[in-house]
Amino acid sequence: MNIIGEETAGRPTQPNTILVVDDEEGGRTATSLILSRSNFTVYSADCVETAMNILSRHDVDLVISDIRMPDQSGIELVKFIKEQPRSPEVILLTGYADVPTLQSALRLGVFDYLEKPIDAQHLKHIVSQALEKKVLLDEQQRIQEQNQRYQQQLEKKVDERTYHIVETEEQYRGLFENSNLGIGIFDNQGSSLAVNHTLCRMTGYSADSLKQLDLALRSIDGGIVDKLTTLLQQDQEVLNYEAELMRANGQRYWANLNLKPVHYAGKPAFLLTMLDVSENKVVEIKLTKALEERDLMLREIHHRTKNNMNVIISLLNMQAYANADSVLREILDKVSDRVYSMSMVHEMIYMSEDFTSIDLTQYIKALFARHYSGAGISHQGIVTDLSFAEVRIGMSQAIPLGIALNEILANVVKHPFQAGGAGTITLKVMLKEDQVLQIEIGDNGPGFPDVLDLESPATLGLHMTKILIEDQLHGHLKLSNDQGARVQLTCPISQVKVPGFKPKG
Repeated sequence: MNIIGEETAGRPTQPNTILVVDDEEGGRTATSLILSRSNFTVYSADCVETAMNILSRHDVDLVISDIRMPDQSGIELVKFIKEQPRSPEVILLTGYADVPTLQSALRLGVFDYLEKPIDAQHLKHIVSQALEKKVLLDEQQRIQEQNQRYQQQLEKKVDERTYHIVETEEQYRGLFENSNLGIGIFDNQGSSLAVNHTLCRMTGYSADSLKQLDLALRSIDGGIVDKLTTLLQQDQEVLNYEAELMRANGQRYWANLNLKPVHYAGKPAFLLTMLDVSENKVVEIKLTKALEERDLMLREIHHRTKNNMNVIISLLNMQAYANADSVLREILDKVSDRVYSMSMVHEMIYMSEDFTSIDLTQYIKALFARHYSGAGISHQGIVTDLSFAEVRIGMSQAIPLGIALNEILANVVKHPFQAGGAGTITLKVMLKEDQVLQIEIGDNGPGFPDVLDLESPATLGLHMTKILIEDQLHGHLKLSNDQGARVQLTCPISQVKVPGFKPKG
């Protein structure tokens, strides 16, 4: 839907402004034309630098940008946008479904993405949703700023005027009656000593009827007076207590409550101030619902990705079992293991609470168990020496690290003891200073072949491992023969810290 002309908090909105960023002139022109016909004000740019200049000079509500641009990526533009004080919503355009890139964009706060070629009706629908969210966010910010101003004004005036309220009726009456906040003074038994017109209007009771605190704080669930009294006795004052209340006519509303001990007419009492925050609460509920829907979408993406990869693994296994060529079966098994290493990342992300990171300890344990149990060797006489540091890493590093570890574990676990001899397999995960991850894997078998050259790897697995560790993870891979095969992998990581995280044993 087009939100042009709708009313927000009693104020007519201006036509929404949209910036279209695409280095393809045809796509840029077509998108701009669709939006212009829907009465949007449209700017366009053919590169990220031009887009940044437009954003610096104009107030833009929505940016629709291609991911791949000639000068910088659309992700860099998103980062620039999110640093602005009034950042517009962002919709990304992509010619292909690059899941990691799209997930990175969603984590940066991108509203959604569209695949090319763009369907006009779908574009209008997504643009309408994005602009509706922008309106809600702007309205929430306005209400929060207004509430903050009211709160600051109240605190300042209460601090300056409390003594005068107690001592001089003429000095406090104007402020008391004309305040935008509902104000009431009650004695220690909850009887009303004074209430202003705003509090009467908020509660629906007249000043003569509003005799008791439990009428002013008539709550949905009941017992709120006892709760506030207990808090008042424990903490001496109650600040910013939010509750759903009921007016005299049964209408529900949300209020922010403050309760402070004072003296009135020389006797102990307490001051109640109330601010109607129903409008802000409606926005909060809508935003909470939008965030919950986004979480469900992210969970579904990981779940479907994991399921699709498992289907691929099953097809590879079926093809391997149906083929009598042992060389081909070994190749298919290796490919299946590589896909599994990626599928398991999505499975662990899907099972997590924040959709951003995985427990590296659990991941490596599962990967090791798969190779150890499926190595086709006798475990009798083989000892495993395992130790793990507490580490969580994001998906962008987990996938290349998982593929590399899959190749290393496949060689260390499957090859050294195939003759049935006894031995020890060692696996240690350590976190060094400056967030450097170090993984050591080894055995006391016959070791690597003397002809093995890491600089010119002869096998696809070793070549791929070297590229993943050195080029993608910016780390270092070291192979050595020290009473058996030894592999040392080091790379810097951006460890994700989750409150209360404890690795499972």
